[in-house]
Amino acid sequence: VALDGADRRGAAAEYAHCGDLRGVALDGAAARNVYLRNLTDCTFRNANLDHAWLFWADARRADGCDFTAARMRTARAEGGTFAGCTFAAADLSDAAVGHATFERADFAAADLS
Repeated sequence: VALDGADRRGAAAEYAHCGDLRGVALDGAAARNVYLRNLTDCTFRNANLDHAWLFWADARRADGCDFTAARMRTARAEGGTFAGCTFAAADLSDAAVGHATFERADFAAADLS
């Protein structure tokens, strides 16, 4: 299913396995345990991404994405690159981000514990 440019704000997407996404709005989505691949210009403002697995399979990039105030507790994002992404006020507590690269990222008021 091609979701490029889709407005999925407030969607229920728990346990979904997504392909590459471009310009998708998932603001306020209930997306716990979701599997995300490469992301470009997507928004996840106030989304619940607890236990999400970013960069699953061979994916490695998130470009220009907005995770403002997203709940990303215990999310996995090892080995990927976040370029120009915003994590302002996001909850990244206990997230696994080993070997991840953050280029021009905004972590203002984010929980990185």
